[in-house]
Amino acid sequence: MLSKFIRHSCSSSSSKPSRLTKKECISFIQRCNSMRQLKQIHCQILMSSLQHNKDIMEDILVFCTRPQSGDLYHAERVFETLSDPSLFANNLMIKSFTKDRQPEKAILLFKRMRKAGMSPDNFTFPLVFKALGELRAMAEGRKVHGFTVKTGFEFDPFLRSSLMDMYAEMGAIEATRALFDEMPERSVVSWNVLIASYIKCRKFEDAITAFLRMEKSGVELNEATLVTTLSACVSLGDLEMGKKVHGFMENRGIKGSIPLNNALLDMYTKCGCMSMARRLFNEIPSKDVISWTSIVSGYASSGLLEQAEKLIEEIPYKNAKEILPFLASLLGACRTIRNVQMVKKLEKRITKLESSLVANRWEDVTEVRRRTKDQGIKKTPGCSSIEVNGIICEFLARDASYPEKTEIYSLLSSLSRAFHLEEEKEVDMRMIEMV
Repeated sequence: MLSKFIRHSCSSSSSKPSRLTKKECISFIQRCNSMRQLKQIHCQILMSSLQHNKDIMEDILVFCTRPQSGDLYHAERVFETLSDPSLFANNLMIKSFTKDRQPEKAILLFKRMRKAGMSPDNFTFPLVFKALGELRAMAEGRKVHGFTVKTGFEFDPFLRSSLMDMYAEMGAIEATRALFDEMPERSVVSWNVLIASYIKCRKFEDAITAFLRMEKSGVELNEATLVTTLSACVSLGDLEMGKKVHGFMENRGIKGSIPLNNALLDMYTKCGCMSMARRLFNEIPSKDVISWTSIVSGYASSGLLEQAEKLIEEIPYKNAKEILPFLASLLGACRTIRNVQMVKKLEKRITKLESSLVANRWEDVTEVRRRTKDQGIKKTPGCSSIEVNGIICEFLARDASYPEKTEIYSLLSSLSRAFHLEEEKEVDMRMIEMV
């Protein structure tokens, strides 16, 4: 019936109003499977007496704001036609703007609904806090926080967790911790937010401490807790703590999902424990792209390039798009440890891939890089840490703020000269830049 209606609407040249009932419209909208179909139905609705029906317009909004098949631009146009949008419609648009990384629009809409006299609910505030966190709008965030206190939403568990996350995004970890300490009851969600907040603020040791406190408190840990804690272990290079988390999983009989297994694998590879990493990799029943990338790059970064090369031959992915991440990981590792011979082998392998790589489409690479720069997207800087006399010293790439930077660079220069590195032959830098 839907396809018949669409065919009729497309072939009809009549400008007479469509005789549609509300029930028919809602049914057609719910059975749509593409924006093209929805727009055709919407067109017929606009020619009917139902063009201002709030329920129908909200159903159209719901379809337009779907993550994969929707069209946020069309949703905005529909929303602007509503003379008196409901709280549901406002929340839906604020959520969509936030997910689409348009926090400014989300906040503007929130202010507009407040100006219109509409009271937000416990679904509105978490969305607004997320948008404010992305904008790092501390002053505005405190105002909205104060408003939740006045309206009695302050102790809503979900709202408070989102408020903690907002302050963490702004780097105000003290405010996050204060909110956590004031909680009468702490759920697994609030503990997870606290641990994740410490990690966002690069307080990795505090994140580990929070995990240990959570375990002692009797709150049941979940997969998100373990994945987040393992990321803190990676940042600290704390292999022993990572092993404790792994042991905790085994003692509790927790069978790792793909994300949890990948987090464990990432921890072992980045902490340099390749024997355990390979053992875990072999035991993972379902390996995805991340699993393969992690083990291959782990071998390459550890200088075990022969093992990495052998593993590449076992990769079940064969086309250019799927295998490129593994080759890119190896290229990055080879560039770091200056293994020119391996780089050349990888270059030859890449040139034998499908036409998208053989065609030498460097203009596409240039365009992608231009767009990346325009959008302000940057590669995460390299980071390493070392424990000296119980103090963890952390180093970021291109960060010259260390007090002993002169001594460090002087020593590195001396080491470099002492190694008497063999003069490298020129490598095709265009390929290296793909990493």
